[in-house]
Amino acid sequence: MQEQKVIGYRRSDFPGNNGKMVEGYWVYLSCEISPNQGAGFEADRIYLTTARINSMGLSIESLLNRNVYVYYTKSGKLGGISLAD
Repeated sequence: MQEQKVIGYRRSDFPGNNGKMVEGYWVYLSCEISPNQGAGFEADRIYLTTARINSMGLSIESLLNRNVYVYYTKSGKLGGISLAD
């Protein structure tokens, strides 16, 4: 698992399949590319619902410029994040 830095976030709410609003944020991440694979940095983004952020005891503002680990389920879905520092 690779440590990544939260470099930004953007509010993004949308209507879910059941008609209820899904509220959350796109969280933008960056990490260094392994020297044996290339050079520089790569970027990624994940979607975190407000409910998931609250259930982790975090605030979106507290994640900015912090190092995190991103966890995925066996099926490749986002499982959660935890602070690395």
